[in-house]
Amino acid sequence: MVDGGPDSTPDSKKAPQKTRRAGPKVRTGCKTCKTRRVKCDEAKPECSRCLRSGYSCDGYATPRRQENLLLPRSYEASSTERAVVVQFPRTGVYIQPSSSPHFDTDMERQHFMIFQTQTAPELTGYFDSTVWNRKVLQACHDQEYARHAVVALGAVWKAQHISQTPPNQLPLNLGSNPDARALYAFALKSYGKAIQLMRDITNQEDPDRLRNTLMSSLLTTCFESYIGNQELALSQAEYGVDVLLDWGDECQKTPVDDWTSMKRLEHRSTFLDDDIVGAFARMDFQVMTFRDRSRAKYRTKAFPMIPALFTSINEARLYWDLIIRRVFIWHAVAHPQGSLTLDFADVNYELATEGTSPAQRALEELRDFKKVTQDWYQAFLPIFERTRGCPGTKDHLGATSLMIRYLPARFKLASDLRDYYRLIELAREILEADRRGIPGKAIFTFETTVVVGLLIVATSALEIEVRRQAIALLVKYPRREGLVDSMMVVRVATWMMQQEESEVVDGMIPEASKLQIVKNDFDLKERKAVLHCSKGKGNLLPPVTLWW
Repeated sequence: MVDGGPDSTPDSKKAPQKTRRAGPKVRTGCKTCKTRRVKCDEAKPECSRCLRSGYSCDGYATPRRQENLLLPRSYEASSTERAVVVQFPRTGVYIQPSSSPHFDTDMERQHFMIFQTQTAPELTGYFDSTVWNRKVLQACHDQEYARHAVVALGAVWKAQHISQTPPNQLPLNLGSNPDARALYAFALKSYGKAIQLMRDITNQEDPDRLRNTLMSSLLTTCFESYIGNQELALSQAEYGVDVLLDWGDECQKTPVDDWTSMKRLEHRSTFLDDDIVGAFARMDFQVMTFRDRSRAKYRTKAFPMIPALFTSINEARLYWDLIIRRVFIWHAVAHPQGSLTLDFADVNYELATEGTSPAQRALEELRDFKKVTQDWYQAFLPIFERTRGCPGTKDHLGATSLMIRYLPARFKLASDLRDYYRLIELAREILEADRRGIPGKAIFTFETTVVVGLLIVATSALEIEVRRQAIALLVKYPRREGLVDSMMVVRVATWMMQQEESEVVDGMIPEASKLQIVKNDFDLKERKAVLHCSKGKGNLLPPVTLWW
């Protein structure tokens, strides 16, 4: 249990936060900083930012005429120079990989194999997805950037696993282990090669440009997440998601539900399928949660129509992704200040439509959400119950993780103490059955499931004992899911519980005393979180800084 301690200090005691002065974008930085999409200090012959970060600075490009690039949504063109929207033609050509990837050294080959046999299965998780163990590996056969990125991921995975650092430390903090530090340096070098090649290939006009842009976004998001660079990870994820959504919007002539929209999008490219679209949908969850919650541009048309029964766990997962994505975008618009609440109330007046008030619109959204979640549960329940008879299998763990994602939605619709206990038991099943989840040994996964579920229990349940059980599981099985560190969750949940415990009655926290997270600004590398909470009916509390 972590105590409040002297490190929980109100922000009001700190110096006023500096704000960034607006100004024109500088496009004369080094090639490496441009590819990483960070500000370059333009030092010559090598920029200081690259040297400080451990990257190899690839120098400065010779000035040339501006190309028609597929640019991020944040790009601001002048009145005389407008961004060109690139039309991606549908291609029916499948990639025919070479017999084997080419490697310059045995070390590259070795860490490619580590990615293939160790890292890719971990990133794939409990679902039958083709993203990491097929599509990424296929790209390595004909794209050098993918090969270098995969080698980098294999090397950083190996560095983490041979290091003797305490559990749940980022791979960047490898202590004094010389082998781990050498591997990490090799990973950074390989990653530097990858991002330079990505910049070159995504500027090319060819039918594979969409594939290369999305693959680059996926690989860079994964690597930056792995080493704890959350801002760069979120930037890369947001860029890839925006490219996919902008490209898909071009073919949406009439309003349709999200399922129909997704199928139309997949029809336009042989590279896109349920697995790729689902991967970017889940990346978008992290963008909306931790960074950019103003996604009104991509407001969805309607909840998907749920079939009577799902045919597979993967199908159930994809439908749930679409449901939650609509909820996330709703709350991004309804709570523009960044509140993480899932309450359908206190909405933004932008949500009003002709003939409806904001309050009425919120009630309609709540009604639709309740129906679609009930339909999803009924369609998924037969699959879930069938997998209970084969514990420890991939299907069992996949179905269990989906139920963990579903239960918090039920908390909001009809809070039942049994559902909180059920989520804890399901989380324990995954953590104990996960062959990587050795007690005390930290692991990394790319998607958020167990930690977020336990976070919700540990910060929203009214019964203190339920919260303590959730926190105890996170302490016993440290892990990082995407950008969510279980030790950060432990620190935040413990601090919140300590603030509420003084008003506990018969082991229960009164609603008027309950804290709710409004915003959490965190830094994985510094292991610091600036927490903004409200109490009771929305009374904002001074922010506090927590360390873990």
